[in-house]
Amino acid sequence: MGFEEEEEIPEENRAIYTDEFDLDHERGAKILTKALEMPGINKEAVDKLASNSAIIPGNSLISGPKKIFSEPIYGIKQYINHIDLDTGEQTLRCEVFAGAEDILFMIICLCDIEEKDYYMPVFDRAIESARFILL
Repeated sequence: MGFEEEEEIPEENRAIYTDEFDLDHERGAKILTKALEMPGINKEAVDKLASNSAIIPGNSLISGPKKIFSEPIYGIKQYINHIDLDTGEQTLRCEVFAGAEDILFMIICLCDIEEKDYYMPVFDRAIESARFILL
């Protein structure tokens, strides 16, 4: 199991990674990354982003928010069960919001809710290995 780059859009500072599908986990998972210039980003703003995401209709918090990373990066990770209100389809969302030096980094990991037990540790390892480069 490994993630490969599916799409990169440099002008939007984002990339999408997809796992290598296998027979046991045929729906697979995606990891979306994005960096945005956000002057004045601070701990309170990161906390508010996470909190606002958790209360979007169809979202229910599974775990978190949990503080991750260390100075100068302040980050929050949370797991959400997202229900598409039109289709009823359920998705596990692992969300990371991290801020440093006027940059907001977002990592969103997605998989079918039925694959939760398999992918939660995979997403945790991916996030633990994330490196933020401030130029």
